[in-house]
Amino acid sequence: MILEMRGLVRRVRWVLQAVFVINRRVWRLLAAVAALGVLAAPGALAEPQAEPARQPELSPEEAPGQPPEQAPPERIIITGKLRAPDPRTVPEQVTIITADQIAASAATTAAEILEPLPGVSITRYGGRSAAALVSVRGASPEQVLVLVNGRRRNTAQGGGVDLAAISPDSIERIEVYRGGMSAVHGDAAVGGVINIVLKEGGGAPFGVTAVLGAGSYDTRRGLIGLEFWSPQLRSGGNLQLHGVSSSGSERNNDDLLRGGVDLALQLQPTAALELDLEAGFLADEKGVPGMLEFPTPAARMQDTRASAGMDLTWELPTAAIRGGAAWSSQTRHYTDPEFFLGATDDQYRNTAWEFDLTLQQGFAGELLSASWQTGYHFRRDQLDSTTATDTATAGRDQAIRLRHALSLQSELVMDIAERSSRLFPAVRLDIWQESGEADWTVLPSAKAGVLLPLDTRERVLIKANTGTAFRIPSFDDLFWPVTAFAEGNPALVPERAWFADVGLILEPMSGLVLEAAGFYRAVDDLIQWVPGPSGAWRPVNIGRAVITGAELELRGLINPAWHTAWLELSLNSTLLRPEDRTPDTASYRKYLTRRPLHHGSAAATLAHPAGHSLKLQLRHVGVRYITAANTKYLDPYTVLDISTRAAVGKNWVLAAGIQNLLDREYIDIREYPVPGRELQMEVRYVY
Repeated sequence: MILEMRGLVRRVRWVLQAVFVINRRVWRLLAAVAALGVLAAPGALAEPQAEPARQPELSPEEAPGQPPEQAPPERIIITGKLRAPDPRTVPEQVTIITADQIAASAATTAAEILEPLPGVSITRYGGRSAAALVSVRGASPEQVLVLVNGRRRNTAQGGGVDLAAISPDSIERIEVYRGGMSAVHGDAAVGGVINIVLKEGGGAPFGVTAVLGAGSYDTRRGLIGLEFWSPQLRSGGNLQLHGVSSSGSERNNDDLLRGGVDLALQLQPTAALELDLEAGFLADEKGVPGMLEFPTPAARMQDTRASAGMDLTWELPTAAIRGGAAWSSQTRHYTDPEFFLGATDDQYRNTAWEFDLTLQQGFAGELLSASWQTGYHFRRDQLDSTTATDTATAGRDQAIRLRHALSLQSELVMDIAERSSRLFPAVRLDIWQESGEADWTVLPSAKAGVLLPLDTRERVLIKANTGTAFRIPSFDDLFWPVTAFAEGNPALVPERAWFADVGLILEPMSGLVLEAAGFYRAVDDLIQWVPGPSGAWRPVNIGRAVITGAELELRGLINPAWHTAWLELSLNSTLLRPEDRTPDTASYRKYLTRRPLHHGSAAATLAHPAGHSLKLQLRHVGVRYITAANTKYLDPYTVLDISTRAAVGKNWVLAAGIQNLLDREYIDIREYPVPGRELQMEVRYVY
């Protein structure tokens, strides 16, 4: 038996070496994990064959009644970017938010959907018109990659992604991956990846959705959606027009007017060929009130974003080929005729072209199955601005970045004693060039993940990951114009991170799931803006940070056989220790600013299959230091939200929600108070 195990380990290691070229440390880790998966196969946790088949965690669509039998998870998980992953088949700690959960929350922005999740914190810069930026496991907004339909939303200019600008009515689901993923997605995937998947149709032959909502601060919301699907033509689509207006909070010049359109088309000429087309446009105008101490009552901002993309998937008998191309353009226009240094009229335009091509292959054996995906990725970013200057191009108000990447991902599945142990190695090589520079920068990244079931019915799963991640300096970091207050630094190098995490999924009984994880991340060459001798702020690579933490989440579903309604309960908590490890500084071993040391949430949802629901949600955010020396901090706060839905007849739904029911005063950013109690109501017609 021992000789057979050793032979299997040697064969697995040979396959890994044939597919990947990774450094010796990663290979030792993979070999040790493979040996652990094989040696643990006959363990004492195996359950008797006489037990009934494993029951899943119920979803609202499956209730009421007894939960159905659950088929084993798919063996190969490298799938199309729009397909929802099974958290039990991926090594990362991942949370999937469905459209039904979004509707039950009565959220009005994508930021409000993500706010109560484990490991995730949101920074809101004031009222409804202000930006809402996301942090995952203590990472800065620039270190979190946000995807929409699998495509990068972060711009090369930097500054993070404003999640308040994404309407929840257009979202099919949200996938939140916690942990570094640069070996899969490249730049900015340091703290985690958030993939927002928009609705694309393909359900009913024809459908219409109309939404009309109103709320506090003269807020008005509206949406019209059309959906169609033709089995004869094997094609379908979804068109949505949405808009929102608000007079803002109690502050002056805090109004908002936003509107957009999203179009998705799906064509399947044959069973093996699929073409996905998408396009979108979003525009808004809002007041920018500024800080309380230095208000800007005349400042205005206009943002527009247009995008188009295409994805082609060709399923062959032994492989799958996927190609995609996309274009996006984001423009921001800021004016302030009353600025104390003179009237301001600035404009920034970020344009991006991208192309990717991947080939997926695999094989299945009696004891070992494997799939691997090789890919080439290209992206061109361009910033045209009236202020940011690329000094490398003789003072032109333009910056260009060309990026190429080669990637290789794999999944290895070993079936031993009715268990499927999985290995997930990945490696990627990113190459980029800034405009006006002759040299190219080359940076490799690697990642290894493992998923080990400790029993035959996968009620106990262990997840572990380790690897490297990075963030390229933004155009703002490199080319900020020289003024009396600040200047960019073209000599910056990328931030580099090493991370490791381990997690546990425990399902002691049907409808009850416990997830726990611990994580560690060290970031070198951290980019920090510091004042220079002249008093002007300038970014430099002097920072080092070490972030450790733990996440705990408990989910339960009570679905009594004697009643058709069900009760969903959830509780999560995140502890964070974000330390500044920059040597020879006064902030050494101090906590990083703006990261909550603890945050968590608790929610209870009572739902009925007729479409009625009532949800209570409690959110808590702990202390956040606002000075590097940790001498000042923001007080912790607890917020209670309530939302309800009622189905009226066959096609109508009435919904209402109150955010911050107890009218708690709090702030995420100093001098930018978040509004108090907010009431939202809507009428929805679905045909």
